[in-house]
Amino acid sequence: MLKATLDGIRDRDINAVINYISSGASINTIIKSYEISPEEDDILKNNIPLISYVAFYGATDCFNFLVDNSVDLNIKDKFNRSVLHFAAAGGNEELFQRLIDLDIDRSCRDNKSLGIIHYAAKYGHFSIISLIWMYDINKMEDNAIELRAQSGITPLHLACESGNMECIDFFLDKGCEINSQTTENMTPLHFGCCHAEVMDYLMQKGADYHMRDIYGKTAFELTMKKGNFESANFVINKMIELGEDCKDIYFAAASGGNVSVFSAFIEKGIDINFENSDCETALHVAVRFGNKELTQYILDNGADPNWENNIGDSPLHVAAKTKNQEIAKMLIEKCADPKQKNNNGKSPLMIAESNGLPLVPEE
Repeated sequence: MLKATLDGIRDRDINAVINYISSGASINTIIKSYEISPEEDDILKNNIPLISYVAFYGATDCFNFLVDNSVDLNIKDKFNRSVLHFAAAGGNEELFQRLIDLDIDRSCRDNKSLGIIHYAAKYGHFSIISLIWMYDINKMEDNAIELRAQSGITPLHLACESGNMECIDFFLDKGCEINSQTTENMTPLHFGCCHAEVMDYLMQKGADYHMRDIYGKTAFELTMKKGNFESANFVINKMIELGEDCKDIYFAAASGGNVSVFSAFIEKGIDINFENSDCETALHVAVRFGNKELTQYILDNGADPNWENNIGDSPLHVAAKTKNQEIAKMLIEKCADPKQKNNNGKSPLMIAESNGLPLVPEE
């Protein structure tokens, strides 16, 4: 019966909830993770209260029925997320306003110290952020819009990740620090690295694209690993416009394995055999990371399969060392030499033999 109830809540059908409670079910029912459809948002998949599910979907009639029947509005899930967290994530302004009027705890944070405003920013709900600003929900803080989680994440970081320009503009207009860093030194630009429009806007507002996270990556390098053709194309154009060296982002794209991202470089006419400080090409890198689709794309665009790095290893040597028989086969089909020796006098065939494996899969 719970499945039918959840279906009804998504359709905002109050009768589904009335029938469920009338059957003897607890008004404070906890919905188990396995009872949630795989297609639903991840926030719902951690044993959440029924009222939180209702709040997320903005089913106001269902919500009012539960409130009128004394549902526990202070109930939280195992991550200490309140009904307000779910309402902020869902984005229904009427239901969120109703919760404010009921005067429940409005300054609560989850187990990672993410406040209500973080959830509104993450899900890109400007109307909810406006209400939070109006009512100063996180009133214990000097500045609610720069509320920091344990990781140092601010609402601006999450708004950039969501790609909601209205939210981003609001936070910057209210004085949020554009280069604010998390505990991993990630800036809002890092969080917005998959959105060309966000990166462009942040840079116009003074975001520093040189800043690196604790792993040494700039936002532009993250774009190459996590982005898409549009965001990659923006970054390449911006680097060219600024007269910057594209080497780091080029090889970041090769390690990321996204063909769409890497193709943005090829469309700009960048040499497919462009090498890094170790004399490696993108083909070496793609092979090392086991990216079969990108390896094939690079080969099809004319990469030299026998190019040697500074220790004499060809991409086929790399495939042999990483025991990747499928990629080795792809390279050999493009005329990679299995007998070519590196600086240590080892050929791909010899390396494969020492690994106890054929160089290519046996038929």
